[in-house]
Amino acid sequence: MRAQAGVVGRRQLIAAHVSASTVRSRLRRQVLAQQFYGVYGAGHEHLTRQGHRTAVVLAGTGSILHAGTATELHGFGGGGATWRVVVPGPGGRRTTQGIEVSSSTTLAPHDVTVVSGLPVTSVARSIVDAAQHVSRSQMATLLARADRAALLDLGSIEEVMGRVRHRPGRGHAVLTDALFEYGRLGAQLSRSDVEAALHHIATRAGLAAPLLNRNVAGDEVDAIWPAYHLAIEIDSWEFHRDRRSFVADRATQRRLTLAGWTVLAFAAADVVHRPALVAAQISAVARARRPGDRHFPAT
Repeated sequence: MRAQAGVVGRRQLIAAHVSASTVRSRLRRQVLAQQFYGVYGAGHEHLTRQGHRTAVVLAGTGSILHAGTATELHGFGGGGATWRVVVPGPGGRRTTQGIEVSSSTTLAPHDVTVVSGLPVTSVARSIVDAAQHVSRSQMATLLARADRAALLDLGSIEEVMGRVRHRPGRGHAVLTDALFEYGRLGAQLSRSDVEAALHHIATRAGLAAPLLNRNVAGDEVDAIWPAYHLAIEIDSWEFHRDRRSFVADRATQRRLTLAGWTVLAFAAADVVHRPALVAAQISAVARARRPGDRHFPAT
């Protein structure tokens, strides 16, 4: 039982030549505690999350953890209150013993893997199946967490979506919208894209073009308007995937602020896709900090 997080199934006990009467005796003496029909845990122990997952798998024949239950096991999604498994073949969806059991005729061999000794749908299949049960904002969060965990494979997700696109439910629409938003915000924007957008934004804000990639107070800054002591830092996921870069940029912003500069940080996607908002905020700072104001430190 230790190897199975304190859980054992009736079929396993039979294979180990443990009689039904012995099982009943252990249940009465609370040596065993029934978790599901035919699934038992050590009576004196509280099951861990892994123990519960193991019990869910043992409660059915051919059960594979999927949807939110699977994304949690993969390490990037919350499992929620409902245990969800899928079994190959026809049959629809049903709930038994508090476990939601879905049948699927579209499961491919590469849709199933093993994590921590338990059968579970692949990351891509888990995401596609989870879309049936979450909102668009929750799916966006799930994609972001998978990305941070370096588990997101858009090609694999699209392949799974193609195989299940005809099944009923709102999952396809939810995931399609979330992927579109992910692509818009997470697109690999080149430096030239951002710099061109900044020139356009400066014009909308009524300012001269900014100076790009200049050294200020010992740090390289993405864009500055020296007359206003205004600096722009562009935060982009592809530039800040590691903790060191993120911490270094925060330190740069503190040093600039202490040197008397106003520092505005924008997402690269906002600079490219929401220029009106960025221009309005830059313009507001420029109006408040007119050239020649005495509070400007010497440059």
